[in-house]
Amino acid sequence: MRYAIFSDVHANRQAWEAVREDFVQQGADTLVCLGDVVGYGPRPLEVLSAVRAVTSNFVLGNHDAAACGRLDPAIFNDRARLVIEWTREQLDQESLNFLLQVPLQMDGQELQFVHAEMREPGEFGYVDGIGPAELNLRAMTASLGFIGHTHLPLAYAMARRGGPVKQLPPRDFTVERGQRYIVNVGSVGEPRTTDVRASYVIYDDVARTVSFRRVAFDVEGYKEDLAESGLGILPYFVQVVDAGKVAGAPQPAAAPQLALAQLPKVAEVVAGGHGRLVVGRPGPGSHPAGIAPMMVSRPRSSAPWVIAIVSLLAILLVVIVIALNQGNPDEAVAAGEGTPAAKGQEVRRPAPVAQADPAPTGREGSIKDLRVWHYSKNFRDLEELRAKWAEENPEENRDENAGEKVTGGMLDLKRGGKDACGLVWEGDLVSPETGPYDFKLKASSGAALLIFGEEQLVSTSGKLVSVSAVLRGGRNPVRVEFFQQGGEQRPDLDLRWSGPGLEGELPLVRRGGDNREAVAGNAPEPAGTEPAPEPVRPEKISQDLFAYWAFERPPPEVGSRFTRTDKGEVLENLIIKGQPLRYLRPVADPGSLTRWTEREFDDSTGWLDGKNGIGYEDTPGDFKGLLETRIKTEKGKHPHSLYLRIPFEVKNPKDYQNLALYIKYDDGCRISLNGSVVSQKNDPFPFLWNSGSKKKRNDRDALKADIVKFGTRRIEELVPGTNILAIHALNDGEKSKPNATNTGCTSTDMLFLAKLVGLRKDNQLPVELQAGKPGKHDRVISKDMIRGTVTQGEGKFGESYNFEGGSLDIGGKTEYAIADRSYTVSLWFTSNPEAADGEERFLISAGGSSAEEAGWALWIPPDGNGLNFRLSDGDRASDLPARREGLADGKWHHAVVTIDRENKKVHLFVDGVLSADPMGIDWLVKTLGSGSGLCIGGKSGGRHFHLGKVDDVALWQRALLPEEVEKLFQAGTSAGDLFATEEQ
Repeated sequence: MRYAIFSDVHANRQAWEAVREDFVQQGADTLVCLGDVVGYGPRPLEVLSAVRAVTSNFVLGNHDAAACGRLDPAIFNDRARLVIEWTREQLDQESLNFLLQVPLQMDGQELQFVHAEMREPGEFGYVDGIGPAELNLRAMTASLGFIGHTHLPLAYAMARRGGPVKQLPPRDFTVERGQRYIVNVGSVGEPRTTDVRASYVIYDDVARTVSFRRVAFDVEGYKEDLAESGLGILPYFVQVVDAGKVAGAPQPAAAPQLALAQLPKVAEVVAGGHGRLVVGRPGPGSHPAGIAPMMVSRPRSSAPWVIAIVSLLAILLVVIVIALNQGNPDEAVAAGEGTPAAKGQEVRRPAPVAQADPAPTGREGSIKDLRVWHYSKNFRDLEELRAKWAEENPEENRDENAGEKVTGGMLDLKRGGKDACGLVWEGDLVSPETGPYDFKLKASSGAALLIFGEEQLVSTSGKLVSVSAVLRGGRNPVRVEFFQQGGEQRPDLDLRWSGPGLEGELPLVRRGGDNREAVAGNAPEPAGTEPAPEPVRPEKISQDLFAYWAFERPPPEVGSRFTRTDKGEVLENLIIKGQPLRYLRPVADPGSLTRWTEREFDDSTGWLDGKNGIGYEDTPGDFKGLLETRIKTEKGKHPHSLYLRIPFEVKNPKDYQNLALYIKYDDGCRISLNGSVVSQKNDPFPFLWNSGSKKKRNDRDALKADIVKFGTRRIEELVPGTNILAIHALNDGEKSKPNATNTGCTSTDMLFLAKLVGLRKDNQLPVELQAGKPGKHDRVISKDMIRGTVTQGEGKFGESYNFEGGSLDIGGKTEYAIADRSYTVSLWFTSNPEAADGEERFLISAGGSSAEEAGWALWIPPDGNGLNFRLSDGDRASDLPARREGLADGKWHHAVVTIDRENKKVHLFVDGVLSADPMGIDWLVKTLGSGSGLCIGGKSGGRHFHLGKVDDVALWQRALLPEEVEKLFQAGTSAGDLFATEEQ
């Protein structure tokens, strides 16, 4: 069965007619409408009637509810309310009666359909980030849910048993068993990106594929209907088309302009909120009304022999299609489509079944049908190369014979030589299965990786960059663009990938005999060397200790964090003046207005450290005593937009009865909590990446804090550990307009100061926060070292850190390098059973994530059975694996690695026992640096995070002896306590 699932038509006749034709071309059997058929468009009655004529499957949208009176239009803004009242006047009574009985939710076989949210369909909240997605995924009863409402097509996935949520781009994918998905189908009638085509989704329950469709429609015809209606509105996609910025306009807000901060719970006043899916389409002219049509269930087959005949016919049809594809590929029609695509028309097909290409191993290439184009020119940047390639190789003339064929399935720089040039490769990257794959790219001058035509990575000036992308099993179209400039001593390109079904990290660029593979096992001893003398055990185990983390929580500053009111209530200051934050002054469109507001966003690149109380004054004035951080800016060329991320810690969200945010701002802002918008102050429409405030505020008003109270719903979105209050700060946009570089504001000042206060339920100061002082050898973990989801809790000795998608990033490059000394790494860890998920999980590292990054790293292999240690000098690496069953059992285990420079040996101990043959490394005589600082619970650059706890981390600049390792394991106390005993 092929389902066409669509939403948010918004009375757009031209868009509806275009997608209706595409439904037929895609062979859709069952149509499902996710609401908002009417509202904010010029043809409500005509479009509603047309949609009802082809499907009985409806759920209620917020605009539908307002039009028929199930939702009070008074809660909308003035402009939206006028449009709603106009829409109601256009609908006849029969249409209004129909909308009155449309359910809020509809269920099918392992399928759920709502307009906005799975949790509370009648509240019409927004699933606009990882946080809200996780809450909704946990609330689902089916494995696959479909929504609309935000007008932005994408998907979210989470394992049924729980775990991290992944946001998937709007690309075709296969539904995997054991996973839950929420798929946002986008909008038919009001696209909210610079891709102004209508969006919907095809779901094939046999192939288990979700395919995102984009369909062009007659925008000029829509504008004529809009003018004829007399509605004084101008949808975003019309503005994009009129501005001629279809390919490069700034991104709009993540939700439609009629979005509400909070809608009443419609579910409380509407009876019969659930319906059942009707399979198949009604005949022409069918207008389901009266009793709820959603109660119709799927009819049973008339007789078993019918099923047998249909099955035989289906098998025969598949055989014929395969024969046609093998016999004449030029004339073969794409699977699932009745006719070939028209010339120049983009068609997105469901993800095919993985082809029978062998899994790549690194010995042969992974790219099939690879071609290359060579241009002898000294390109300034990738944009110039891309323009040259598009000009000389237009898409309509491109076929399998274009370019120069490349054998071996790998990229090769020999074609470029040593002179200035540009190279563009295209081919199909074969992935063994559907899933997330990691890519790393590094280029001496510049290179880009594109998958399915979308840019994934850009490296310039030798910078190593990485990304994780979801690939479908089988062939995935890729393009790599590379240029080298004149005078380069050694032009270089390195592209690698890793993921499910691959044998570790594999190169995609041929190195021409330069062997950079990791070496495992023993290196031969050099001839004629004298054996090193037996080491003498030092008096103290703490000798040459240079770093130790007990992870005990320091005592809180009770006076500044907790206060007791005259009524005996305990208030906890979660965010205060001067609290560390990260900020960014954007100079170009970041591509998303919401991604940076999410808790999991990586703000390590481009963002700056600051303190709460941020802004500037051209001359000292009213804000002088409030500004903790003054941004660097130039008079008359100030930013209109400034992005702020304020992390704050929560022990247990259930401890709070209420939350209140006190915000002093000049001149406007949009505020988000863990990715969900909670307040808007003086923000304009349309809301863009570089927007200024709608109006200028008086400075005296800015000194008075506005209060934003958070209800139960917002408190539920808090998580134990680090949370993020994100503020899109807006400077005066009334007197000066934003420009393309965000330097067009002439306002003389700007201020943003937030204070977040929680009212605790128990009226007691939390005793568990008052721990003892750190010991003599302890190093303290500060808040700015915590990246991602890392929480503090019960450990092996006292407290530990629990890693759920984050890490502790400590110190700078080479600070924890081995250098020219021997070295020891010791730690305790637990590994959750779900960590054995086919992905490497790093416990601790200081560089060493690959052969090309100097440093060292210790990680759990993909199957969870054992440990691996890597040592790299930047040109080569040696890996020491230790197999040990059952480490992913959730129990505490002890790991120690010793690097004995005198004997050129590396030893790996697990639970006090040598767990692998010592590894000899001839080149251990070198001085070894590290490509990054220390990373506990992950590796440099993020990803591959540990899933479990880590406690009692210690580093020595000597190799501990086996008996010392055994003592650490058998002591029954922390290393810090052993050190303290030695001092007595």
